[in-house]
Amino acid sequence: MNLLTEDSLVEKIDNVLETMCFVMADSIGTGELSDPPPIRAWITYGNESERGCVQLAATFGFIQEAASGLLGVDSDDITSEGEALETLLELANVIGGEVVSLLGGEDVFFEMGIPSR
Repeated sequence: MNLLTEDSLVEKIDNVLETMCFVMADSIGTGELSDPPPIRAWITYGNESERGCVQLAATFGFIQEAASGLLGVDSDDITSEGEALETLLELANVIGGEVVSLLGGEDVFFEMGIPSR
């Protein structure tokens, strides 16, 4: 099993955001979340010996930009929190898969849950 480091996690998130959504983002510490309150989504993963959760939090404005790149629409077309949440849930699913792939490699298998809010 591989070790998940902050650097490897940031690299995976950056890669997903750049390749799927055509956006770049800076990570921030837990206590640095801005107003208005962020939209959150998470996905769990685990096996017999280890369990974990990937949690994402982003502002509506950031998710509008990510959804714009992901869906190929203008960011102003994403008008509801529900539409934004669907994008964040998909990102949680993809980033969760990247984490599981990194942790497990070819020898250790993990099950993933369903993205939630």
